Amino acid sequence: DSIYDFLGNNSMFFFPTEGPDAGKAFRFAVGPVQAEMTGPVWSPDGKRLIFISSRRAGQQIWVMDSDGKNQVQFSNNPSLLFSRASWSPDLANVVFTQLVGVGAIPRVALAPFSLDRFDPYRLGQESLPMRDAVFSPDGYWLAFEGWEVGGSHNIYVMSATGAGITIVTTS
Repeated sequence: DSIYDFLGNNSMFFFPTEGPDAGKAFRFAVGPVQAEMTGPVWSPDGKRLIFISSRRAGQQIWVMDSDGKNQVQFSNNPSLLFSRASWSPDLANVVFTQLVGVGAIPRVALAPFSLDRFDPYRLGQESLPMRDAVFSPDGYWLAFEGWEVGGSHNIYVMSATGAGITIVTTS
């Protein structure tokens, strides 16, 4: 049996890229046994990580300090599944992918960052599947993967308010 068989995907690791420990794995965060922890993204100031965890109420968005401590649930809607969360450059907002169920059309939503209140709103067009949005360095734009139903997947950009969707690639 491996450590994965025992614990599941409930840990996060970092790998130094320089120095005597370069390339070695170091576990810095652990969740409950069998509670998956995926998709960590650093906050722009390097003080926190945002990630997805299945520890309670399905796939929800969680936040922790960069040392793995103080793990707190950010999203609180058990009827939705969440994936690929990302910070705005000013730390004021979090953008993420939402699904109303397994196999549902993904949508991009944004919520002001507050651990006291989760108040998301959907961005973009109702009919366009959208996922994996990230902020531009200036925070004014979002790039995301989108596709017409039955069509090719492409990269799109839109304003951080959800207006002005433009296709960037065509495959």
